[in-house]
Amino acid sequence: MEKFYYEIAISKSPLRAAYTYSSSSMMLLGTRVLVNFSNRAATGYVVDEKILSKEDLSLKIKEIEDYIDYKPLIDERHIALAKRVSEYYLTPIGKVFDLFFSSSPDIKINQRIIKKALDEYIEGFEGKEGSVSMQVYFERLGKTKGKKSLKKLLEEGKVEIATGLSILKPKERQIKIVRVKADLEEILNKKISRQAEEIVQYLLFYGEDTE
Repeated sequence: MEKFYYEIAISKSPLRAAYTYSSSSMMLLGTRVLVNFSNRAATGYVVDEKILSKEDLSLKIKEIEDYIDYKPLIDERHIALAKRVSEYYLTPIGKVFDLFFSSSPDIKINQRIIKKALDEYIEGFEGKEGSVSMQVYFERLGKTKGKKSLKKLLEEGKVEIATGLSILKPKERQIKIVRVKADLEEILNKKISRQAEEIVQYLLFYGEDTE
């Protein structure tokens, strides 16, 4: 089976480098993909296609797990600009691409650990649970123990990991409106600070203000 190789910038990563991943199908530059990075599911940006040498091919290269976008959200000019910005300002390339994709919907990665045999007892599962979210699994066992346990369970074929993606909806912006409700005479009869007096005068002149 033919393999294709790509340079992937990892979203939110503090590291400056992009990383090589393989795929059994062609990926489009300027799209987002799902990858395994440092033993966690992460969003990556396809920033370049790569041709590997024989020495490189002997290395263990992780595969792209899935694609997020069906078509590029940025073109080659934007990719080149992001690379220059990363190099010039010594900024992690994944964070630069985060800025370029800031107007696109944010993606949340959901992973669940699924039992192969429902009646088998496995630490980290409770009651008759057939699956558990990875976050809950690590909360129950602790991150260090949970990672070791999960690795062993995967090697033994007792569990599998299912990954799903969901779009995070942006929070609606709330606007606070401030206006004077009391009568002017009532306000003037009260002892208020100089700062409060200036605020009242501003509101009386403009009617209201937003923040």
